[in-house]
Amino acid sequence: MNRIISTIKVLILSGILLTATSCEDMMSTDSNRFMEQDDNLINSPNDTVFSVLGILSKVQKIADKYVLMGELRADLLEVTNKTAYDLRNLSNHNINVATSEFSDTRDFYAIINNCNYYINRVDTNITVRVDKPFVRELLAVRTIRAWTYLQLGLNYGKVRYFNKPVLSVDDLNSNYTELETDQLIDTLIADIQGLNPLTNNVLPTYTENFLFINPLFLMGDLYLWKASRSQLQSDFENAAFYYSKLIEKGYLISPSYSIKWYNDRYEVKLDSWSGLFLNNSNTGEMISIIQTAEADHSGIADQPLTVSKLFTMSKNQEITTSQAYKTLSDEQVYCFREGAGPIKYTTGDLRMYGLTDNLYSVNNNNNEPVEVISKYENRSTWIYRSALLYLRYAEAVNRAGKPSLAFAVLKYGLNATNMANPTRISPFELADAKPYVTIFSNEKFNENVGIHSRGSGNSEVNVSFVIPDYTRFVTLKDISGNDSIVVSTDPADLALAKSDSILFVENSISDELALETGLEGNRFHDLMRISRHRNDPAYLAKKVAAKHADNYNHYLNLLSDPQKWYLPTR
Repeated sequence: MNRIISTIKVLILSGILLTATSCEDMMSTDSNRFMEQDDNLINSPNDTVFSVLGILSKVQKIADKYVLMGELRADLLEVTNKTAYDLRNLSNHNINVATSEFSDTRDFYAIINNCNYYINRVDTNITVRVDKPFVRELLAVRTIRAWTYLQLGLNYGKVRYFNKPVLSVDDLNSNYTELETDQLIDTLIADIQGLNPLTNNVLPTYTENFLFINPLFLMGDLYLWKASRSQLQSDFENAAFYYSKLIEKGYLISPSYSIKWYNDRYEVKLDSWSGLFLNNSNTGEMISIIQTAEADHSGIADQPLTVSKLFTMSKNQEITTSQAYKTLSDEQVYCFREGAGPIKYTTGDLRMYGLTDNLYSVNNNNNEPVEVISKYENRSTWIYRSALLYLRYAEAVNRAGKPSLAFAVLKYGLNATNMANPTRISPFELADAKPYVTIFSNEKFNENVGIHSRGSGNSEVNVSFVIPDYTRFVTLKDISGNDSIVVSTDPADLALAKSDSILFVENSISDELALETGLEGNRFHDLMRISRHRNDPAYLAKKVAAKHADNYNHYLNLLSDPQKWYLPTR
């Protein structure tokens, strides 16, 4: 009992308020009270379970922030005339640093501080029937800490990094290292690598694994961000390697969840896609989520549970899909083919319509129908899922110099048949037999199909959805003095053709990320990362400015400065 009481004391460490400004302001307290310290280790099942679940309860508190900071600042989620002042300012990239909840980093640092306490106190030497169960919890907690630090870095541009728990007022006087995002990413890679996630990737089993941050996915993301700075092929390949290891170990496929037209009259839709987001039972798609409560009622020790407000905000028309999102969807070419029948085309990716069709209508005071965003209905925030995993893999291998392989993720699906088809994937990209590529020759991936087919029909036969031919030609004189046009073999021309292919595929991946994973919290950072790949801040600026069509030039100029991508902190 004493140990459980000690753990409860730790779980209220979030009363110590942390921000990421000066050392003096990094933490503040309402009084000189401090947490009691003792020498007790966390070394019993009651202690460790209660502590880890307490950390997960802290993660719940940032779920809505994760989505809103990642989407309202980007191009897919829009405010309305009913939107609160603070959210409107977030969307306008003009928050009030003194009052905005989005300049307040305390909830993030509360997670980190609780993780630090656990990491520094848990006894991983405890053995139960030759098993060391607390090693799993340590992996889970260190991964949560690393993911939380990454969110701070991506949203605020710098963090105060500390790996010891703050337990007393005296601790507030410590000098904490300030890391910019790129320094932080290197630090986090080293931290998670120290846990050897390739072998020790088993998470706790007393609750659903998808409630924890997957360490292999996180490592892939960290290397992808590192590569966006270094531009090194080896870093892009490291990202692809970790993504592929998760795919391989988890037997994760990109199956035919889709919303499609029933026939070529385009009257009835068949939808197996929208239902992915209505419950948390689909373990084939789900990898990591933040699950919040369905209703706000008292939990352990009369502490209120965290309830997501996103669905209510959508029903109240405080947030909605942007016109830029609708335009992107409408621009897609839908390909219809029944069996071996003729190929026909129409317009529009159905995933947008899947959201709007699957969003049931409610009546407001004027008795008018209101669209509701179904991705928010079950009040769970999707951090990682299989489709996102494959799209991040495609982003990595494309920049590693394998654009046809990356495009196959979208158009065909990675499986043995498509890997052996030289008209679909270039044999030159497969010749080095990289492990992150050869795994897809395994028959367990035979069900993989192109992710673009989830909303745009039979993408594998869509002749408009292809990588353009960027071959360079030169004119030579033949022996008779006549002009002869031939394919250029000049290394510079070949490099330009490949570079053009990579940019085209990256644009396609960016659009697919929007169509498939839009509104889930990733978009602003996806645009940041792709802009960094290209060393072109205007890429992000143009995308976001398109949402602000009435003030396009203002946002284009504002966001062409990467320093303006980060939120200020108090």
